[in-house]
Amino acid sequence: MPKRSPAFREDRRREILAAAERCFAAVGYNAATIREVAAEAGLSTGAVYTYFRTKDGLLAALCAERAASQIAALRTALAAPSAAPARLEAGLAAAFEPFVAASPAEVRQLERANLLAWYEMVRSAEGGAFATGLVTTWRETVLDLLREERDAGRLRADVDLAALAAILIALGPGLQIVDLLQGGGLDWPAVIRALTAVLLGGAVREESRVGSRESEGSR
Repeated sequence: MPKRSPAFREDRRREILAAAERCFAAVGYNAATIREVAAEAGLSTGAVYTYFRTKDGLLAALCAERAASQIAALRTALAAPSAAPARLEAGLAAAFEPFVAASPAEVRQLERANLLAWYEMVRSAEGGAFATGLVTTWRETVLDLLREERDAGRLRADVDLAALAAILIALGPGLQIVDLLQGGGLDWPAVIRALTAVLLGGAVREESRVGSRESEGSR
């Protein structure tokens, strides 16, 4: 057999991961087989086993690949110097880019594949440990970015960064579940704009805050 270049192997690996995502979304993780993944990728079963020894390993690689890609996109989006609104909106756009750029059918496939992946990862001790590692990586990444924002004076000093990081990390899975349950159609660009506005200025109008304070003072 001719020796394959690293670039060829990486391309083949990504093809297998993409095929696995389609199969998992179509029939569920438990029902999908390596044979079906191989057929979807246009490869032999043996070729898939060359890259992934088990279906669990395939799922773990799929989750790790997606997380690494999203974290890299987030850091790239926030690397360019800009004012607070543009910087925050760019970060949110990068985090939700897979859903903004995809067709409705692709978004539904991605949401279903993600939901299946989260469920399957926490079913076993090994999968749960892997999921914990992913969340830890996300938390550390987001906390680093929040600290940078606070130190630059773009984030209030009294904000609990750990709590805010947990909220931001939960937004992605939560929004996907809502969109999936309502049959799709979530306006992701509108979500990004609304989140930007809320995170920058809060959801309560200043007049309401003043009225609330006055009401409390009259008691």
